[in-house]
Amino acid sequence: MYRFPLLALSIAAPLVLAGCATQSPYAAKSEIASVYTSFYDAVPIWRTALVFPNGLHRPALSTGKTHFIEFRARHALSYGHAAVAFGKLNANGDIPRKENGDLQAGEIEISGLAPASDSVTVYGFGHIVPVFGSTGPSDGDQEAAYLLSRYRINLTEAEFDRLVVIMAKHKRRALIWHGPLISCVTYLRRIAEDMGLKPPLMRHLPAKFVTNLKRVNEPTRVY
Repeated sequence: MYRFPLLALSIAAPLVLAGCATQSPYAAKSEIASVYTSFYDAVPIWRTALVFPNGLHRPALSTGKTHFIEFRARHALSYGHAAVAFGKLNANGDIPRKENGDLQAGEIEISGLAPASDSVTVYGFGHIVPVFGSTGPSDGDQEAAYLLSRYRINLTEAEFDRLVVIMAKHKRRALIWHGPLISCVTYLRRIAEDMGLKPPLMRHLPAKFVTNLKRVNEPTRVY
């Protein structure tokens, strides 16, 4: 069982996570955009206008959409988990997948907030006090068999470059996980808000959150 005080967690988390973070395939884009990131953080009022000036409410397969982000919720041992997958579309304009429908994890990036430890004890303890968090993929994120809900948005390359900046910022700040307050759902909610999407009004469990995120942003879209 964890015996660290909360203060020790907040001080030690950046050091621990710096050593165990997974390298993003889009890290180079993040580094190139470091000046943009600093400016972006400095002017929160104008974030939506700066990042996606025309919004994201356009047909998913319109001309020039070569990249994507997909909000995904899946089964887990408890109440589920949510993460985002993002990357480049294949030659058919679809997300890279294996024959069985699983994501080609080597060709895309998956990110969701979860406890840094796989221990069930740590997971349970994290519903009482914050524990170390991780923003990398977790077991089952790429598997079609566990998928409960998804919301895909196709992006131009320029929009995708801005998304990479958003993701770099949130991964850098996501140091802790706490089931009731700082969870996979709050992580995805902040990403959605920074993209200019309308988040659901109420707090939801992972599958319901993704379903309602899709509903409030594209109410007339046929799936």
